[in-house]
Amino acid sequence: MSSRQDDEGMAAARRLRASAERPRQELYLIYGQHSGDFLALGRARQAHLDYLHQLDMNGELVAAGPLLEREGTSYQGAGCFLIRAADYAAALEVAHNDPYHREGVRENLVSSWLVSEGSLYQLVATQREQL
Repeated sequence: MSSRQDDEGMAAARRLRASAERPRQELYLIYGQHSGDFLALGRARQAHLDYLHQLDMNGELVAAGPLLEREGTSYQGAGCFLIRAADYAAALEVAHNDPYHREGVRENLVSSWLVSEGSLYQLVATQREQL
């Protein structure tokens, strides 16, 4: 093995150790599958936006927005938002209290997301310290 390969291997091992030592940031992704009723979507839109604003003011909302189809040119009513919550049950409660979900416009599904790398990790870690 060459000296360069040794150096690269040692550097990779250091990065892996540093990553393992960092605290993980557990977030929850709420994916809203649209029911197909665009009239109901329009009627519930303001209440949904107000709800997201409330989550943001409470420090729970990380990001939110609609999902576009294929090349990013077509909106079919689906969306997602990323939140901080104490645990899965709390995240599920947030998802089910969303007006889009309550009104049957979207079925909100919750997934736990363990953010461990990247610039989002740094952003979330910094925001968590400020709360």
